[in-house]
Amino acid sequence: MASCSKTETTDRPQGSAIGFAGAWIGHAVESKAQNDANITTEGIDHFFVFGGYEGFNNVFGTAEAGEQTIGTKVTKAADSWTYSPVRYWVEDKTYDFAAYSPDLTDVATVAADAANKAISFTNFVSDKDRQHDLIYAHVSNARHEEKVQFSFSHALSMIRFTFKSAFGENTTLHIKDFKFYGMNSQGNYSYRTDKMDWDNHTTPVIESTAFTNSDLEIPGTEGEVTDDYLVIPQSVPAQTMTVSFTAEIWTNGAEAATKSKPITVQLQTLENGWTAGQCYNYTVTIDGENLEMKPIEFGDPTVTEWPDEPTDIPVEIPM
Repeated sequence: MASCSKTETTDRPQGSAIGFAGAWIGHAVESKAQNDANITTEGIDHFFVFGGYEGFNNVFGTAEAGEQTIGTKVTKAADSWTYSPVRYWVEDKTYDFAAYSPDLTDVATVAADAANKAISFTNFVSDKDRQHDLIYAHVSNARHEEKVQFSFSHALSMIRFTFKSAFGENTTLHIKDFKFYGMNSQGNYSYRTDKMDWDNHTTPVIESTAFTNSDLEIPGTEGEVTDDYLVIPQSVPAQTMTVSFTAEIWTNGAEAATKSKPITVQLQTLENGWTAGQCYNYTVTIDGENLEMKPIEFGDPTVTEWPDEPTDIPVEIPM
């Protein structure tokens, strides 16, 4: 097929060009341009493809084209998707394609998995400095009658925290020095048994390499949300996954915090761990007890009894 591929890049053979239709991504939100930390159907503007027939990557992602370490880049241009050089269908063949986005240079090692007609991602890193989404799709038994259309799924998990105040009106809760750590930041994503899955989790995130967030200011009983953190799907052992922060409560108009306390919490484990394509929102409600504040309480009141005998006061009637 190598010689056929070279012919296709110079002389137009019999058959139509292999084209790609618009990509669809599950759980998409509106976006105007591709954000590599949160790729959406509306925002995606490029992806990389491996594929072909009789060897899987003998048409896209070929060594002859110098694409074996990343795949063939397909880019959005107005209402179409383009790549170069153009490849053409062999009409009596069926094709398999696999695709991903974004560019993972310095994030993972990418390679075609010809045996499983898939793509492997080795030593993928998702830490505070490398927050890249990873979307993946596969199309089987494609033929020349129509364009290839990928339906991508997110391969990572997304984590966020919502902080709420239980102090009521005329107060402001401040959350400072936020850190989130305890999970593994590196793993392999590849075809395993009957699906794409993660394994070989390594490189734990420790306090010094934790995910962080800018300070939050929460007036009254409102809530504030942290950044979204992309993590590799995994099950984290009990007493390992940790969130720490300093909580301060201010009474409106005060010149200093009424109370301030560092808090560290080991998060509960989930039965199935974090799974690919899911977003998890951990809700943290702060009240006076969390800050070791003693509430102003009222005991049972007493009421002075009326006297058993009234005071008699004679009334004098004037003559």
